[in-house]
Amino acid sequence: MAAHNKLTQKQVEAAKADSKQSKLADGGGLYLLLHPNGSKYWRMRYRHGGREKTLALGVYPAVSLKQARELARAARAQTAAGIDPVAERRRTRPGSGRSLPEIARAWYGSRQGQRARNTLEGDRRSLAYLTDYYKDNTDINDITTACVSKFIEHLNRINIPARACRTVQILAQIWDYAVRRGIITDERRNPAATARPLLNTSKPKPQPHIRPDELTDFYRALQTAHDLHPYARPLLLLAALTVPRPSALLSARWQDIDLTARLWHIPAADMKTKHPFTVPLSDWAVEILRELHTQTGDNIHLFPGIRPRRKPAPHPDHISIKFAHNAIRQLGYDGSTPGKSKHTMHGFRHLFTNISLTAGKDTLTTDLALGHISRAALQRAGFSSLHHYLTADSYRLQERRELAEWYSRRHRQAYEAAAQTPQNKKPPEKNSDGILPKTLAIKPKRY
Repeated sequence: MAAHNKLTQKQVEAAKADSKQSKLADGGGLYLLLHPNGSKYWRMRYRHGGREKTLALGVYPAVSLKQARELARAARAQTAAGIDPVAERRRTRPGSGRSLPEIARAWYGSRQGQRARNTLEGDRRSLAYLTDYYKDNTDINDITTACVSKFIEHLNRINIPARACRTVQILAQIWDYAVRRGIITDERRNPAATARPLLNTSKPKPQPHIRPDELTDFYRALQTAHDLHPYARPLLLLAALTVPRPSALLSARWQDIDLTARLWHIPAADMKTKHPFTVPLSDWAVEILRELHTQTGDNIHLFPGIRPRRKPAPHPDHISIKFAHNAIRQLGYDGSTPGKSKHTMHGFRHLFTNISLTAGKDTLTTDLALGHISRAALQRAGFSSLHHYLTADSYRLQERRELAEWYSRRHRQAYEAAAQTPQNKKPPEKNSDGILPKTLAIKPKRY
């Protein structure tokens, strides 16, 4: 057996770690763990059930050398009697028996008022998977890496990669929360962090979109379609030129459009980031909006709802994403027409990225035009919040204006090229009142 009491008080006081952790052995499994930050921890290594384990005995100088030796002596007596000191500590500690769902609820409650409402709602949905799996009053001190690995396998089977990733992150945060409150007192590595690599990776699927070389054909189909609703052409043109998220354009309000300043101020409620965002409008986009205003300017929305409701809606209605995708389908870009790619409203954003980056446009300006958040760019720019980064008019607004105008000219060229090809057009049909509807097939001015 190794000799005991090899350390002296002076050695313990003077002990320091270099660039990494180091140990000073006292014998009998007891040692002093030295951290580079100057912290000193008493630990005891022992074997139980054929496995080597580590028992935490306290922090120096709160626990002196003499006290550490007494604690180690008591632990050795337990092992000699066939008792696992770590398991016995868990059984008798004040926090023993507290279930994971109970601590999860306490963790969630501690975040109330500290996080945004949409963040809390997302965490609530993730916690549902966690508390349902551990609903049998599982003591948090009994959770091991193997236990978390089985939970991750369960999440992988139900195939929710993004939600599963956040759920395991939350489990790791709950563990740290329990450590900070003394419910978990031993310094075991967080089992969620250890098992996390078992998660299935989430591979995002890009929304279907047309290729840049299909743009002229797309506009030819838009110009020659005879059965499109009057809203369809300005909707698709504005989606192509301003590249917002579809929900923002479908719910856009006239009060947020400043045609004089050539700006569209999207409110925070309509943004995925939940921060207001400003979109510079090109000359062609302004022309389309002015023409559209003559048709829907007396409504709240640019594109008000087209079907009468049996009961009044609590809020003014607007067209849906189904309307937009039906219009794209009528043009033949639903993936069922040979020679035509499948396209979606969100696909206009992919098209913008492809054209801009292929042309060598600045990546940061392109990201800003899409309302994307680059945290690295945020730090480089010196902004203290995402809100300022996305809305500051002084930050790259002129660059975004120039990019929007350049991109608009690119589309005008394709639109004009499409108009050069003669097509057989049938006359528009009259509506139920015998009136010819205005088509809003807005043609660009010639330079």
